[in-house]
Amino acid sequence: MGSVVSKLGYIDIPILAKVYLGNKFLFEVGPQIGFNISKKTKFNGTEIDTEIKTLDTAIVGGFGFQFDQGLFIQARYAYGLSEIFENERYKNSVISLSLGYKFD
Repeated sequence: MGSVVSKLGYIDIPILAKVYLGNKFLFEVGPQIGFNISKKTKFNGTEIDTEIKTLDTAIVGGFGFQFDQGLFIQARYAYGLSEIFENERYKNSVISLSLGYKFD
């Protein structure tokens, strides 16, 4: 048995509805579409060609906190709805954390 490692790069476009709970907390949910822009798969260290779907869809949920000085933190989870390999049952699943500054 061998090892398979795939590295995939996507440009994701989320379409999220945000609900603010007071001035500081927010909750967001909605769909996301992703476009595969890079792929590299290795089997036992040797690069192989794989059939990876170009389009990926997901449902996204997250929450965040806005500090008074403009600093914010967010966490999101994207649950993949599309199978990414032809004839295989693998889906993307992503946890993302963000730290940023909001200009008013």
